[in-house]
Amino acid sequence: MNIKKVILLASFTIFSTYPNMRDMSHFANHDFMMELLEYLFYNPDFATRYKNADNHITLENELLKRLDGIPFMIDGLNIKESMVIIRDILDKQVGKLDKKTGKRIGRYVYNGVGYGIHQLVKFERDNPGNIQFVELLKKAKKDIIEQLQPFVDQVGATQWIVLPIMEEWVEKRKRMHTFLLKWADCHGGDEIKVFDKNIHSLQELDSFCTDLRIFLGDLIHNCPKGYAQFKELLQQHENNK
Repeated sequence: MNIKKVILLASFTIFSTYPNMRDMSHFANHDFMMELLEYLFYNPDFATRYKNADNHITLENELLKRLDGIPFMIDGLNIKESMVIIRDILDKQVGKLDKKTGKRIGRYVYNGVGYGIHQLVKFERDNPGNIQFVELLKKAKKDIIEQLQPFVDQVGATQWIVLPIMEEWVEKRKRMHTFLLKWADCHGGDEIKVFDKNIHSLQELDSFCTDLRIFLGDLIHNCPKGYAQFKELLQQHENNK
């Protein structure tokens, strides 16, 4: 292994640059942590390809197994941050849950009503060429880009690690044409440009978001040591109340 890869490995964590990555205070907020767990196991039936999304696949990548549970790599705090990404993406797809009403409220307004990206797909399909959906797509893409920029930066810096894991995931999930793989294979920091250039519709954006959520969920499933650390940290804060 050359010195560049050694340096990259030393700094590697799948979600290490996500905002507040090492923030322990979240564990003291029981409602917040329970919400993350709910989102982790909440997989609405977006499409036939993911009806078995809760049946996580097993990844055989050796480096992933070695990094599992290692501090500042894939530890309990990083597992928490992966859940935050899953939650934030899902909020954009189906709306943020209003705990008072139990209903989800979308952030993208169409005909005076707030919808999530996933809910807008049908309207877009039924109204081809409608300028409203062009503007809604721009806004949704901007929101996703802003949310994922730190994740994108980390994937770009550790592409040699992430890409083989994603390739195995794509094959096992039978998502050979997912944009996620093309996106992860970008070079020279072009991820955002490629994303902006290749996502042409709300349907394509929705598929990308779903693929990314399921990928992250499968990663968590394949990091039992990191997930156990997450549960242990959660229990420690419960005991200290």
